[in-house]
Amino acid sequence: MLGKVKVAEPTIVARGLAKTFYLTKAGDERGLTPKRKRTMVEALKPMSLACFTGESIGIIGRNGSGKSTLLSLIAGNEKPTAGEVFVSSHPTLLSVSAALQPHLNALDNVRLGLLAKGPFRFWGTSQNLG
Repeated sequence: MLGKVKVAEPTIVARGLAKTFYLTKAGDERGLTPKRKRTMVEALKPMSLACFTGESIGIIGRNGSGKSTLLSLIAGNEKPTAGEVFVSSHPTLLSVSAALQPHLNALDNVRLGLLAKGPFRFWGTSQNLG
């Protein structure tokens, strides 16, 4: 008799996920300018992925490649232009900041971004930095 094979359950599934923004000349999404007179920006080209319980996933890419847009779509903060996202629980996106400071290292940039979001406590310390 063979033992049962345990199959990992997906926690995130994205199928054909894409996001396009239509921007005014001022760079805004909102306004009275008709869609045909706006600039189309393909923030995330159609892509699919599946993430499973216990996996650690890294999202790597150049500035403007759609990393933050992908995370916002998964967290439910943005509505996709195409495709769909399925999640096993309600994800939380803590912070994505475009205001990275080139003179700071990665950890200090993360701290600065989180401080800008409001009061919080650093993990593993009792120091309140808010």
